[in-house]
Amino acid sequence: MKLSIIVPVYNLENYVSRTLDSLLAIHFSYDYEIIVVNDGSTDASEAIIRDYQQKTDKIRLFTIENGGVSNARNVGIGYARGQYITFMDGDDTVEPCFFEKAVAELEGGHYDFVQGNYVEVHENRVVPRIFVERDVEITGRKEMLERYLNQNKLMIHYCACGKVFRADIVRQICFDRTLSVAEDQKFVFDALCVCSRIKLLADVSINYFQRGSSAYHTLNSGKIRGKLAVLEHFRQNTPYPELIWMIDCRRVLVLQELYYHLCLEKDSRAKEVRRQILACPIRQLWPELGNTTRKRLLLHKFAGPLYDLYFRYRIAKTRLKAFIDSRTIS
Repeated sequence: MKLSIIVPVYNLENYVSRTLDSLLAIHFSYDYEIIVVNDGSTDASEAIIRDYQQKTDKIRLFTIENGGVSNARNVGIGYARGQYITFMDGDDTVEPCFFEKAVAELEGGHYDFVQGNYVEVHENRVVPRIFVERDVEITGRKEMLERYLNQNKLMIHYCACGKVFRADIVRQICFDRTLSVAEDQKFVFDALCVCSRIKLLADVSINYFQRGSSAYHTLNSGKIRGKLAVLEHFRQNTPYPELIWMIDCRRVLVLQELYYHLCLEKDSRAKEVRRQILACPIRQLWPELGNTTRKRLLLHKFAGPLYDLYFRYRIAKTRLKAFIDSRTIS
């Protein structure tokens, strides 16, 4: 078996057909399997997948108790028979020729993984996410981590999807089941720490459909603390101390995000997060921070009450939009 495509599914009855149709229509010269892990769905997802199984022998279905996307992917890894492994969400689609090219590159260049660009599909717009405009080979681990951690020179994206890995690389790391967000970021980081040779393709890999009910779009302060824990994992496990400032830049952004959500939740711990933001090595990080982040830091430091007023405005705007959306739906 050349390729295993692992697809976790949880209550995706309205979307999983789109994903399976896409995977069954790829142009691929080798044997491949679609490992669907039904993560305890309570809707018609499993019945839909079984209907597809009647039409093809490429789909293998495993039903487990609900344990989250990371657990489902790890279960899929355990059943995978392919020489290479890739991941798909159960509501996305793949470009027909991507897997063919990715496997050819993996075998021709002896790479640990191959990455493609991707496209975000929103309800009212399509956003190409272009990380490289031409194919790029990276053979140094330090450069790989730099291209992953440096937000200003980002070339390796945070998603596990849109990449095709050697199976032995995947089996060395697996996904962290304790995380409900940023599990992909940790997985890719851990992969880079054991990779020695990768290739980034200019081709589009997947179409990443954005749904308002997805984990990423239902963030709260608890989930954002998970993102901080992942950044601390980066800090503790980066083999190159000279790259730590890149992690600290990302930490400033996440702390600002956490502050916003704590204000939204009317949590008194927002004041402590503000102190953490001001305790960051701002002077050292300043040249690498974006303009928006700089402005927010200045407001934190010199105009705290004005910043609180700004956040109250953002919170009121968010709540008003949610109210309007709810009335529209009803």
